[in-house]
Amino acid sequence: MIQLASGSPELDPLGYLGLEFGADEESLLIASNWIEPEPDQVWDRHRHPDHELLWGVDGTVLVEVEGERFLVPPVHGLWIPGGTPHRVVNQTATRLNCTWLSPGFTPWSGQEVVALPLSTLLRDVLRHLQMPDAPTGSVLARRRRAELFAFDLLDGELDAAWSLPMPTSPALRLLAEAMQERPAQEWSVEVAAQLARTSERTLRRRFQVETGMGFAQWRRRLRVHTAIALLRRGATVEAAARQCGYRSASAFTHAYRSVTGLAPITHVRRVLR
Repeated sequence: MIQLASGSPELDPLGYLGLEFGADEESLLIASNWIEPEPDQVWDRHRHPDHELLWGVDGTVLVEVEGERFLVPPVHGLWIPGGTPHRVVNQTATRLNCTWLSPGFTPWSGQEVVALPLSTLLRDVLRHLQMPDAPTGSVLARRRRAELFAFDLLDGELDAAWSLPMPTSPALRLLAEAMQERPAQEWSVEVAAQLARTSERTLRRRFQVETGMGFAQWRRRLRVHTAIALLRRGATVEAAARQCGYRSASAFTHAYRSVTGLAPITHVRRVLR
């Protein structure tokens, strides 16, 4: 059954309707909503209980999450985990799409903001899953099949999101290669900017433009990629954490789970072996 939560300022931005997704047979699992924002429109810091996929942007939309800035380009989507505070700024977009997904059914449990390349097929299915009136009977059955198919497609896109895009400019490329060679080093923004012979502000901006990721997010992804290779070769969690620059296995496990959606041991057992 479609249920509307009571009005709350933090649930209003980006057309969120306060849906309470559930696991019963009449609940929605995915719901999309087209938005036509005003020029320079701003949605102040807010959060949703459900996962959000911001996509289908006609123009440019900026999303700010915990100090990191993400630009959402056309044919890409920005995965925002449920409960994540974020601020959205419409820079040039005339239309955009927000899809909300039930956390209980989403195939990927990661809690990291991720930029996704969305296939044409997935975009078509998500458009098909527009916010409806309460569906019943055969209409609901058809919708459920489409929702489950969308989750299957999304699973593949999220797997691709674990890739590590490299910077394109010579200075940042050399920096990225140095970070790959010495992942355990304390690669602060200050140290990285000095090596790249640029300012910290420029470093953050160029990393976002060239890789689609903030510097801190890219650094975390690099360390987890390094850890995956180590775990494949039989390293213990403690050894992988130490070689990737983490001071404790618990901090390493938290970072690993934020990227892959799984704890290191679980990932090794299910995927890497």
